Amino acid sequence: MKSITKSITKNIARNKNPCSIYYGTWVFLKRKEIMGGIGKCIKVLLGISIFSLASMKGLSLISEHSADWVAKYEKNADLETAKAVTEDTVEVSDHQSFLDAVYLMALNRQLSGTFYYKGDYNDIFHGDINKLLSEICAIDDKETSDDADYLENSISSINVGTSYNYIGSKIIDSTITIKIKYLESAQQLKEVNKKVKKILKKLDLEGKSEAQKVKLIHDYIINNTKYISSENSHTAYGALQGKAVCQGYSQLAYKMLTDANIKCHFISGKANNGKKTEDHAWNLVQVKNKWYYLDVTWDDPTGGEDRLRYDYFLVGSKRFEKDHMAAKEFKKLITKASKSDYKE
Repeated sequence: MKSITKSITKNIARNKNPCSIYYGTWVFLKRKEIMGGIGKCIKVLLGISIFSLASMKGLSLISEHSADWVAKYEKNADLETAKAVTEDTVEVSDHQSFLDAVYLMALNRQLSGTFYYKGDYNDIFHGDINKLLSEICAIDDKETSDDADYLENSISSINVGTSYNYIGSKIIDSTITIKIKYLESAQQLKEVNKKVKKILKKLDLEGKSEAQKVKLIHDYIINNTKYISSENSHTAYGALQGKAVCQGYSQLAYKMLTDANIKCHFISGKANNGKKTEDHAWNLVQVKNKWYYLDVTWDDPTGGEDRLRYDYFLVGSKRFEKDHMAAKEFKKLITKASKSDYKE
């Protein structure tokens, strides 16, 4: 029996986009020898872009900026949880049990997990991190708002490594190690859930119509958040601290609406503000069995001052899609948007 540790590692490089969305590209990194004109050997790092987390295509290498950000994150991370997970190995029996285990790891915002499979790792993981992420974020437990869209937009990077034993040409058992970094630490998420619960209680949503609930949440976010880019501004945690960009606004809207039993999606893409087209994020919300667009960020043009606008409140596709263009991955989802704006 022979043992091999295979460094098949894929990462997301998260770079701060000036237009307010944290988006990343799956990057496969490898070293290649290139001979120069006089036989000089030069080592170069080739980055092959295969997937953008926010569905924005492009080439991205792991930068010093993202490394600095990761260091800041790890300083605030739930290290006790991470240590416990690192010391344990979870045995999985098939592809679905592997997905369930990774889902629970991510749901608890654990930083590292090791999974043992008695067989060829290719049976449960095919090397496609894009697909793995999509599958775990497709799991939507109605008892929590920490998963699904909220989870997908909370992940900063994923690193997957494999090792295996084999006899002849047959792999007899495998170990998959997954490391995940998040925009919000486990402790920050705990604080988000605690504060959202308190806010929703204060808003007194009981007995209100779906549209009234959406309006109260829309107004709360605008009145208590300023459009400011900061370390946590791409998260609901940052928005609840009073500073956020569009991703933070939309994450908080998703969290509050979902906890208020309003069906909601997080959408990202491009938007044109009349001067230029930028990366942007917004929501798709269901009211009276119809879906409407909601852009809390653009209804807060004054950066958190006591001024409310409803230009992008429960808007239909006919008007909204004139200046908002969803990323490719959302094209099927947005077909269910109502063409007309919401009316009481």
